[in-house]
Amino acid sequence: MKKEELDRVLLNLSKIEIGMSKIYENFSTRKNFTIPTKNFWENIAMEEQEHAQVFEDFRKRLSEDPYFTITTTIDFSKLKDFTEKVNLQLKKIKGAEIRETDAYSFGAKLEGELSEAEFIDHIHTNDKRMDARLKYLKNALLKHNTIMYNYTKGIK
Repeated sequence: MKKEELDRVLLNLSKIEIGMSKIYENFSTRKNFTIPTKNFWENIAMEEQEHAQVFEDFRKRLSEDPYFTITTTIDFSKLKDFTEKVNLQLKKIKGAEIRETDAYSFGAKLEGELSEAEFIDHIHTNDKRMDARLKYLKNALLKHNTIMYNYTKGIK
């Protein structure tokens, strides 16, 4: 895959994380949510922004380091569809009346059905530290899935 195509893949992965962050930021500003719930969503939103930064760091390294290589088997059309689904979910919740329990269920469904972690398995680099960042990122994404699921079941 050419550098331009790799950059496009990484950019879309970053966009997915930003989209997820915007959804969670929306929850963190709901007037009908308690302060602990708002804080929870604010923290999750910040974590999603950190995930986006990982992909931005990869993009920067790819453009600046001629020895850094990335290989991927990500199907760009699937990635693009995924990005559009996240954006659709963001539009869906904007302005909608949502209770705290609905937000947790929505988050669990989002993290479970639209798990961006599956894409990470299809990215490899020639740098062990960068691969370790991908592994850390995948674990963080799976953690979000578990947290959301547990919250829907009343387990905190």
